[in-house]
Amino acid sequence: LVVNNYRDEPTDRRVGKRTTAVRFGRGFARAEFIALHLVAVATLPALAALGLMSWIVALVLAGMAGVAGALQVHLLGQTRHAQEWLALLGLTGRHLAMYAAGVTAALLLT
Repeated sequence: LVVNNYRDEPTDRRVGKRTTAVRFGRGFARAEFIALHLVAVATLPALAALGLMSWIVALVLAGMAGVAGALQVHLLGQTRHAQEWLALLGLTGRHLAMYAAGVTAALLLT
């Protein structure tokens, strides 16, 4: 959703939509995107510290999520064309699904 709001900020502003990207600007939306990725990565060692998943699995998942998140943050700043935006939206959706599946599997198997 953040990627979509970031992409649509100029047109949403013109038509009076009140998304967070419109209210607080694209810089805020980018910072929000980064923060959400950081929270996702930080959650994994926290779950391990609570004994809810193994440290090895938490660190592997955190590393994978960190690399995927860094790529997406980089692409957010580089994307300009419609097809690139669609690709980034798809990448972000796939990343979220894989993250959820990995965390779920780790929690169920611990």
